[in-house]
Amino acid sequence: ARRLTDDGWQVRLATPDPERADELAGAGFPVVAYRELDDATLAALEAEGADAVVCLLSDAENHRICETFYEKYGTESLVVRLAGREWAPRFAELGALVVDPNMATLSLLEQFVRAPQAASLLLGLEKGKQVVDIELRDPALHGALLRELRLPPDTLVLAIHREGQAIVTHGYTQLRLGDKVTVMGSPESLREVELKFAAAEPGRSA
Repeated sequence: ARRLTDDGWQVRLATPDPERADELAGAGFPVVAYRELDDATLAALEAEGADAVVCLLSDAENHRICETFYEKYGTESLVVRLAGREWAPRFAELGALVVDPNMATLSLLEQFVRAPQAASLLLGLEKGKQVVDIELRDPALHGALLRELRLPPDTLVLAIHREGQAIVTHGYTQLRLGDKVTVMGSPESLREVELKFAAAEPGRSA
């Protein structure tokens, strides 16, 4: 939560443990202790506007939380730490991104052997560089070629995700509205890209 806050995210932490909530008071972000994930708790978390939900409880509790956000708000980014692999298909039905701690460690070890620099980038170990997904929302850019965008020179488009498929990009790749574009660069340049991809305000030209 602190690392996401440092990256500019507005984080709200929820815990069923009141003592843990007291320990985290003053951490720099709101902490909500709850008994039930009811409407009052969701309102306190401002759940309706959440761009992402990270679940770190038991598989049963995590599934209940993901189901609530999926059905009630249509939240796209649901991230779950998995305890038992038998739950994986149920999370997959909700489109949740599952992190299996054992498999994640194995994959990272392999990645550090195969491509240590790429692994360092993905883990945020390269100072001044981040990797983010940015959605294309500006209709004026629909159909534009990637090479025409004139992105900041210190950014690099790594991939485009469209309709559940990853597309390896090149200069002549055509963008479509709703594309999720994976971009690497400095925080300042990534914010510039986010503004470029955002929908134009009514009454203003892009």
